[in-house]
Amino acid sequence: MDKFCLTKRQCKQLLDNELFGILDESEDDPDLIAIIERARDYYEIEIVVFNYFISKLLEQYQKKDASKCNKVIEYISEIDKKMFATLEEFDSKFIDLMMTRSMPSKLNTLEEDLLEIRNSFHG
Repeated sequence: MDKFCLTKRQCKQLLDNELFGILDESEDDPDLIAIIERARDYYEIEIVVFNYFISKLLEQYQKKDASKCNKVIEYISEIDKKMFATLEEFDSKFIDLMMTRSMPSKLNTLEEDLLEIRNSFHG
C-alpha cells in the first residue's frame, strides 16, 4: 500500500478543500486532489499527516479566524474515519532518528528534511 506524507501547505489544502469547501484553482495542487480522492473514496493510498504541521496551521488560524480551530481539531481527530489517513506524532523514536542526522542549516528546508526522514524511517 502506498503512503503519501503531506507537507504543511498540502495539509492546509486538505483542510481548505475537505473541511471548509474552499477550492482555489490557482493555488490547489491537482495531484493532491487526486491523492485525497484515492484516500477518501477508494482507500488506495494512505495519507500521513504530521501533527506538527497541523499545530502550525492552528496557530495561523488562531490569529486570523479562531472559529476554525475547533473544526480543524474535530476533523483531524476523526480523519481516519473519513479517509485512509494517519495522524502521525513526533514520538521519541522519530526524534532520536532526527537528531542522529545533521540538522538543516536553513529552517525552510526543515519541512523537506522531516518528510525525507519520516519516509526513510517508516518506508
